[in-house]
Amino acid sequence: MKNLFTLLFILLLLFAGRNSNAQVGINTDSPALDAALDVEGTDKGILIPRLNIIDLSTIAPVTGGSTESLLVYNTNTTTGKGFYFWSGVEWVPVGKGLYWEKNGNSGTTPGTAAGQNFLGTTGAQDLVIATNSTEAMRVTSSGQIQAANSGTAAAPTFSFNSDSDTGIYSGAANKLNMSAGGNAMLELNGTSNPEIVLNPTGANIDTRIASQGSTHMVFVNASTNRLGVANSNPQATLHVGGSSSTVRIDALNSTNNSNNKGTVSTPVFVDSNGELSIEGSNVITQMVEDNTSFLNTAIVVDNSSSLKTVTELYSTSVTLTRDALVEVVYQAGVSITDTSNDLIYDGRPRIYRVYVEIDGKKVAYKGDAYVSSTSSGTAVVNGPFYLNGNGYVQLTGATTGTVHDIKVYAEVYGNTASTRCTYGGNGDDLFQVIVRY
Repeated sequence: MKNLFTLLFILLLLFAGRNSNAQVGINTDSPALDAALDVEGTDKGILIPRLNIIDLSTIAPVTGGSTESLLVYNTNTTTGKGFYFWSGVEWVPVGKGLYWEKNGNSGTTPGTAAGQNFLGTTGAQDLVIATNSTEAMRVTSSGQIQAANSGTAAAPTFSFNSDSDTGIYSGAANKLNMSAGGNAMLELNGTSNPEIVLNPTGANIDTRIASQGSTHMVFVNASTNRLGVANSNPQATLHVGGSSSTVRIDALNSTNNSNNKGTVSTPVFVDSNGELSIEGSNVITQMVEDNTSFLNTAIVVDNSSSLKTVTELYSTSVTLTRDALVEVVYQAGVSITDTSNDLIYDGRPRIYRVYVEIDGKKVAYKGDAYVSSTSSGTAVVNGPFYLNGNGYVQLTGATTGTVHDIKVYAEVYGNTASTRCTYGGNGDDLFQVIVRY
């Protein structure tokens, strides 16, 4: 029997030598024509030699040669279990360089062109990065990088490995926030009323802006609700520090404000709303002294009774932007005759007056009495006589402007005798309104 088996083995070798281009099949009578070895099976596999490769840079433990493409299975957990082939200089994991490895890749060429390496998709599909089978981040097919959660100030979505409570998050829809140490520091609000907010939660967090010359160029003390300019410890709601610091308001300069004369310091006033303004000085002349509309045409007032005759001589108004003391000054010439324009010789006294009425209140009364001789041969002093008067009244004002009416009246008492007082028309009649704040 032993000799029979030896004969059969020799015959098999002879047959194999004659058919050197034939295929070998295991579990099949028809091996694939393009395969040197075709192994078929439905419940079994092929075991590749299992070696303990301690050093991937040497052919050991293989002996007898170092043919390139030699395939083995490495059982060493330190050098990395798996299928390896000999490249001619080292053992290389099967598939190395064709996939992203858990321990990182080497020799990559960044880019998306042919032959370059990238992590992502080749179709119009989003790339999803997940942890614990839950989506954490997404790179969309249009190129957006999206986080799956909004995060909080204490756990911002984008933070740092060594500082997890500092980073960027979204506090609400259309809001981008930044935190540091778990504190909400900045909010970009893109809602219907867009705004940029420092310290959005109103916490006790100071705000400081430094400049080249000041560490506290702008400083908000959150605990005292005070603002300092060049000041690190504001003592008022607004505190400007520095021994030579100034405050400038362009709306009040001589270029933009006609009340600023530019040559001298101009007082600044504050109204009931707290708004600042300037008026040039504490005294404002509303009407100049050479006013040509005051009694430039003579006005005749007749009276022949014991009752006074009152006639309006002039009217104007003044507009006040704040409370003020208003002074009126006038000079009015009066010529006195009888109603026939003749000189008076009856010796009876007549009274003539001028006064100003502001919003119905009488001020600046000035009057005199005219007495003539009873003899027609005696010389009679003839006009015009001048009445010079002035008076004050306290008036209210408002930023929108409060209008006060000013009227000038004449009074004549004829003492039951023929009397005519002719006011103005002399060219020397003057009227002025002065406002003192």
